[in-house]
Amino acid sequence: SSLSDDQVPEAFLVMLLIQFSTMVVDRALYLRKTVLGKLAFQVVLVLAIHLWMFFILPAVTERMFNQNVVAQLWYFVKCIYFALSAYQIRCGYPTRILGNFLTKKYNHLNLFLFQGFRLVPFLVELRAVMDWVWTDTTLSLSSWMCVEDIYANIFIIKCSRETEKIHWLEMTELEEFSVFSGC
Repeated sequence: SSLSDDQVPEAFLVMLLIQFSTMVVDRALYLRKTVLGKLAFQVVLVLAIHLWMFFILPAVTERMFNQNVVAQLWYFVKCIYFALSAYQIRCGYPTRILGNFLTKKYNHLNLFLFQGFRLVPFLVELRAVMDWVWTDTTLSLSSWMCVEDIYANIFIIKCSRETEKIHWLEMTELEEFSVFSGC
C-alpha cells in the first residue's frame, strides 16, 4: 500500500539512516586506527541489530523474521560484515591506510570498479571529506580534494599505460612470428 501512495516506509528510512551512520562511524574508527573503539562499536552494533531484527522490526511490520526474505538477506550481509570486522579487530589496523584498495593493481577490472565507484553521486566527495576530517593533515579541504583528484587521474593513466604495454608486447610477438615464419 505504501508503494501505491508513493511513500517510503518509515522502518526502511530509519534502517537506511542508521546504516549510513554506522558506515560513517566505522570509517572514522578505521581512519583513527582505534581498535578498542571498533570493538565497543561492534558489540553495541551486534546487540542493536539483533534487537532490531528479532523484536522491533517484526513488531513494526507485523511479519516474523523467518517470513521476511529481505530482512533475512540484509541480516546475512550484516553477518558477513561482522565476521570481517571481527577479523579486522583481531589482526589490527594496517599502518598505512590511505589510498583506495581498488588502486593497488593496474588492470581492467580495477579500472572498471574504480570508475564505477567514481560514478556514484557524492560517494567520492563523501569519502574524501571523511578522510580529510579524520586524518591528521596540514592540507586544506580544497588541497586534499585536488590531491585525491590527481591520485585518481594518475591511476587511470597507469591503467591505460599497462594496457598499452600489454598490447604492444602482443603486437611485437606477432610481428616477430610473421617475420620468422615467412608470412
